[in-house]
Amino acid sequence: MAIKLKLATRQIPWSLALKSLLVGLVWIRLPFWAFFLVVSYLYFVPIFRPLRFFLPFALFMFFGWTLPHTFFTACFLAVVFYLLLGIKELTFIERFTAYQVLELLLLFLTSWYFFETARSIDSGMSFFASLAPAAVFFFLTWNLSRRPELGGRLSVSREEKLRTFLEIGVASFILWQLALVLLFVPLGTFERSGLFLITNFFFVEILFSRGRGVLTRPRLLFNFSLVFIFVVGILAAAEWSV
Repeated sequence: MAIKLKLATRQIPWSLALKSLLVGLVWIRLPFWAFFLVVSYLYFVPIFRPLRFFLPFALFMFFGWTLPHTFFTACFLAVVFYLLLGIKELTFIERFTAYQVLELLLLFLTSWYFFETARSIDSGMSFFASLAPAAVFFFLTWNLSRRPELGGRLSVSREEKLRTFLEIGVASFILWQLALVLLFVPLGTFERSGLFLITNFFFVEILFSRGRGVLTRPRLLFNFSLVFIFVVGILAAAEWSV
């Protein structure tokens, strides 16, 4: 047992964990400019493929600037930075799964921010703002499909690239329509974000299962059942308000 525990602790990237903890502490204790400097230094030094994951980095900075300062938010941002830096520096072995989790966390923050701010802006602005969650899904998923080091590359030939582009585009369009519909559903911000997030998960799972040749009927049925259970659970637990 002691040997197994020792081997497990060796596999934990403690340096990465300490950096993420530092980011959370700086964010909740110091002004944003200090947070910006610390995160930028940890991300860009040493310089190793910083532009490949610049969109997740930019989203992380944006939410670090806009989110309310709470202990839970600090922990959430620390986890996001842990995944982002670990993927960029090739620390994780299962980078495909790590990127999927990172994408879902960023999409949750994006959808939560959209549904929260949509209550205070007019309907015309809400229509255009609803493009943001779908656009984030499109670019994050497209980035994953083009990165062989993440294990998510789906596109090799020009025809496959076009097919992947169109599939992600159609999924993004559906998510945009879903975001518009959820604006008129009498649910809270977290419930709307949860419904949007579980739909994102379904599309990502289907797209990459199809691209990797593992999309079988039982797998599709399992994913659909999982989404259905989560949707029913969210709707049943929600406090409906007009």
